Amino acid sequence: MTPEQLIKKEILLIASKEGLWDTFSDGPECEITDKNVDTLYGDFEGLSEDYEEEYRGGDYNTDLQRDDPVFSYFEQKEVARKMSDGRWVGWTYWYGGGNHAYPEEVEWMEYAYFLECTEREVLTTIRDFKKIPA
Repeated sequence: MTPEQLIKKEILLIASKEGLWDTFSDGPECEITDKNVDTLYGDFEGLSEDYEEEYRGGDYNTDLQRDDPVFSYFEQKEVARKMSDGRWVGWTYWYGGGNHAYPEEVEWMEYAYFLECTEREVLTTIRDFKKIPA
């Protein structure tokens, strides 16, 4: 599967858990593959906007920089999410732009990419000080 197809699959899985995917002819018991994910997602068109909007914010800010030209009238950050199969996918989250801008309408799924992620636990000590009255 491509990164875009993985995102579509994840959105369909979320819809299935919330009971929305029951409206499809194949039903939630249908296996989602690289061969059928685009068709299944196409059937979901019209219902997917809220899911896409919620999903496009990602789970983590990657602090990566975008390689290609960008829209000068939107702010952006690179975000990522861990897919249910364990792979990481990243994309550009567009936001801002003022009162008459619609960053949610910018195509983002088709420009998604695979990421390598190394996770490590870091132990930190936080100290809170309070002055003792004399």
